[in-house]
Amino acid sequence: MTTPFRPSVRQALWTRVGGCCSNPRCDNVTLGPAIGSDDPLRTGEAAHIHSFEENGPRYCGMTFEECQDISNGVWLCRRCHKEVDLKGNEHVFTADKLRRWKDQAEERAYARAGRPLQSPVFDPEKERKRALDFIAELGPISDEFFRSEYRNGRILTTKAIQRISFGSRGFQGWGWNRDNPLWSHDDAIWRKQNDVILILEQINAHISKKRWSTFVGDEYGCNRFTDARNSPLSDSDRVYAQQLETLLKQYFELADEFRSYIYR
Repeated sequence: MTTPFRPSVRQALWTRVGGCCSNPRCDNVTLGPAIGSDDPLRTGEAAHIHSFEENGPRYCGMTFEECQDISNGVWLCRRCHKEVDLKGNEHVFTADKLRRWKDQAEERAYARAGRPLQSPVFDPEKERKRALDFIAELGPISDEFFRSEYRNGRILTTKAIQRISFGSRGFQGWGWNRDNPLWSHDDAIWRKQNDVILILEQINAHISKKRWSTFVGDEYGCNRFTDARNSPLSDSDRVYAQQLETLLKQYFELADEFRSYIYR
């Protein structure tokens, strides 16, 4: 386990983001009063962008001094810290992404300084409409994996790859954040949306590890098979395919759970 940052570094990281989680999808305040106690309730942690341990998340061979420097830290709530450091998530939560979060969080804190906090009051009907629009985006992804090309030959269509990539960005060009028109202001809905987007990010990162055989459209609007693989299928490909199946199963479960929650 990487040695925690010095108290002065933790304090500086917390202060520079106004005490809020640096994950733009979260942005939760990480300090408040504890119920029944005069002590504060702390829900934030100073996370390491690069681990000092060789088997740790985003290891890059830093010296101990470099690892413990404030430049290698980002302030997150406990939930997000656990998520970004979870084994296997390093392809989703890259060092570059965490640095962007850090910079953006400091910009948000600067813009908020001296201004009152605002909590959006949402219209339940508008939030339901957002949720239904979100559901409408999920269907085409599921459809692609029930096509005969994938079910019979484990061949992803170009459209499937594109839809997953698009979905991993919140089905909008500017990403999954508060500016996204599908982003719900109802916290219960948003958390379920966020779980779906996260698994799409993981699937997209997994697909990006390997060049896939795909179908591409020709000038007559028909699909034409192209094999972009560098070598025939091997045992490692079967492991890769099993990992993809596991991720897809999680996606289908989360998508169904979201639909059931909205239509309940």
